[in-house]
Amino acid sequence: MFRRCSSVVLLGLIPFVVRGQFPVHENDRAKVEALLDGSPRGDALKCEVSTFKPFVDFALRFEVGYLVQCPIDQFDGKETGLTTLIRIRQSGSQPVLLADYAKVPALPSQLDGKVNVRRLHNWIEYSGVFAVGEGEYPVDFMVKDHANRFARKRWTVHARLHGKEQQISVGLPPNTARSVALSPWNNKDERRGSGLRLTVLLDAAPINPSDSKLRAWDRAFLLGALTSLLREVNCASVKLIAFNLDQNREIFRQENLDHAGFRKLAHSLQQLELGTVSYRVIQNEYFAPELPLKLVRDEISNSPAAADAVVFLGPNARMRSKIAKEELASVQSSAGQKLPIFYFEYFPAPGSEFPDTIHSLTAGLNGTVLKLHSPGDLAEGIARLQKRLEESGVSAACPATAAESPE
Repeated sequence: MFRRCSSVVLLGLIPFVVRGQFPVHENDRAKVEALLDGSPRGDALKCEVSTFKPFVDFALRFEVGYLVQCPIDQFDGKETGLTTLIRIRQSGSQPVLLADYAKVPALPSQLDGKVNVRRLHNWIEYSGVFAVGEGEYPVDFMVKDHANRFARKRWTVHARLHGKEQQISVGLPPNTARSVALSPWNNKDERRGSGLRLTVLLDAAPINPSDSKLRAWDRAFLLGALTSLLREVNCASVKLIAFNLDQNREIFRQENLDHAGFRKLAHSLQQLELGTVSYRVIQNEYFAPELPLKLVRDEISNSPAAADAVVFLGPNARMRSKIAKEELASVQSSAGQKLPIFYFEYFPAPGSEFPDTIHSLTAGLNGTVLKLHSPGDLAEGIARLQKRLEESGVSAACPATAAESPE
């Protein structure tokens, strides 16, 4: 059950810090396994751990997500560290051990004597994700604080392909688990020298449009989709702008995306889990953010340095407002030449394909909307993008490669 925090002001004053997930070092394996196998001692840590059904992302792996929620009153307003330990048993080889760390800072000094921490009904929460191939995986999960209090959970992950998914080849071998690692785009590919000047506008939104935060599985999904796109399209340069419609603001921009920039993007996405969303956005799905229109207008008017193509990429958003015809006409009239615009729009569930604001904007500018439901749809969409650009006299062939590196 998901908990909602009752005091937005208070949580805004307590910055919650989460370090990225990492594999447990081999030297620490015995100690971690002993903790996971040991009998609980002392007081229990009151935390709820929610788990989610695995799904195949655009990096062709099953993502397994979890959400940890803990009432804040049990920490007495003191700085607290929460260590999460995960053991994933895989058939035929030793278990995979993962860890992450979260820090709950002390109550701010300006609240000393003014807030009775024991009477607070706030919850802190953080999410995580790991990747598996097909198979069954018993999982042991533990959250430990500085006072040696423990919260535990055990469950079995069932990762199976269903329906049309059975046509794809999962990137991880069966009975294989690992941390979700970044696969940064390798802009140093030796074959690159000519190609597209591509602008990617990444909509940093949750896969579930009713969720107000960007969870770990959302971030892994977005980064995997971006990497898959850039692997298959030959680009001389990539401008990357990530934005959040709920907050109606840019969260990341780099004129020429590189390896270091990809990692900075991942960090910027992580900060969105801590962000707040305007109640005006949550209550009104027809609230029209100005940002997507502004981003397209800027690209169209950026001649002679304009991109060869603009690609929106992200899940179907909660905003449904259409862009006014006058606004669309204004953008089109400012264009020195026609700029191909594409929207790779992901729908997590068939049957709910209502066009969002970016969909309406793309269609209104005579762009191409490519609906995605599976990794296979992404590959087909990239092929359609390449074909349309080639028909327009712009070459997008000769796919590049990306070098995978650990997070």
